[in-house]
Amino acid sequence: MLSSPIRVLPGLQTQDNSSIGTKSPIIYKSNKIAEDREWDDMSEDYIKNLRDRCKEKSERYNKLSKINKKLHICFSIPSILIPIIMTPFTQIQETCEEENEESWIKNITTGVLIIISILNTLNTYFDFSKKGERLMQSKYDEIYEEINWQLTKPREYRTNVNILTMSLKNNIITLNKT
Repeated sequence: MLSSPIRVLPGLQTQDNSSIGTKSPIIYKSNKIAEDREWDDMSEDYIKNLRDRCKEKSERYNKLSKINKKLHICFSIPSILIPIIMTPFTQIQETCEEENEESWIKNITTGVLIIISILNTLNTYFDFSKKGERLMQSKYDEIYEEINWQLTKPREYRTNVNILTMSLKNNIITLNKT
């Protein structure tokens, strides 16, 4: 009794190490595939392609994290410095109010407080300080380093190609969803 067919790469072996053959890339679910396929050039090229894509994404997230850090500084520093600078002006404003003089400083202080509120709102809303680009960069770097480590070993000492490929693909898919 045969199940529905599954497409597999030519040259795979079944669990009992009988060759599936290179003519037909189809086997049935009732036959179990062993996970000890040998490394070949096609597998190495595929994994090198994954490595290159991880490096590109890592560099892109690094750039994004630097941009967010600059934006955080641009919005945070004025929100800190402006109140410190405006403190003496509020004293002048109180002195002018005691003397019943119309104060232009009151209008300036109100405008500055509105600007500070806008800067704080933007900084809080976009939360530039806690963006996840640095974390994503490190995750892609980990995958990149794992691939490099596996490729530096001689083929016979590497992690099984099927297991490594499946693990790398699952990690990358998970990262792409976040």
